[in-house]
Amino acid sequence: MQILPMPADAESVTSPGRIAQILERAREAGFEFHVTLRGSEEVWRTTISRVVEDQAALIFHQLTPATWQDYKLDSAEVHCLAPGCRLVFTAPLAPTDDAGICYFETAIPDSLLYHQLRSQFRVNLAWRDSHIRLAGEPHSAREGELINISEGGCRARLDGFDIDMTRGAILEGCRIRVADLLDLECNAEVCHSQPVGDHQELSLSFKDLSPAQRRQMQKCMATLQREGLRQSAVKQG
Repeated sequence: MQILPMPADAESVTSPGRIAQILERAREAGFEFHVTLRGSEEVWRTTISRVVEDQAALIFHQLTPATWQDYKLDSAEVHCLAPGCRLVFTAPLAPTDDAGICYFETAIPDSLLYHQLRSQFRVNLAWRDSHIRLAGEPHSAREGELINISEGGCRARLDGFDIDMTRGAILEGCRIRVADLLDLECNAEVCHSQPVGDHQELSLSFKDLSPAQRRQMQKCMATLQREGLRQSAVKQG
């Protein structure tokens, strides 16, 4: 797996409170971290188990694959690609055993590099099995495909163009599905609507997502973003 270098304009974050906040958001969303060592091609995957801010401790789940046992992780580089941002820091990782379960513990880093990609990272879904269903009256049983999606909204294509949707209209009970990654029902606000050939294209903004729905969306976006980078690496290679 290819770990892309951080850009030169990445921000160096040194505030302990902000670092803990960034890591806690990553833990809540279940973002995947990649652990590497200089001079090695090994890449281990993990997620954050706990962020213990009052003890300045950071605990990761077990690294996979288990080849980490052949290396000293006293200066590991820890990478995370999240929707809209990337972060990286260096830390020693020490394996610990808790009731037969292996964890990796380190101190919350004194600094990390943080790169904001964009406020709402958007993924093209042309290569994905993705659908939208408008269930709210009077748009019952209208279905179409998603063109792209972000944490905050999506662009969709519906068959036909007989639906008159004005900007600002609220569509209740929209069901958004992206393969096996996301199955979400929510309200959405129409941001833009236009006929394109024999289709109608809609830009929608998701409304009033619950914390659980936001976490589900963040996990989906993180997976889609990783898959997009992998595809780009394959094409470049």
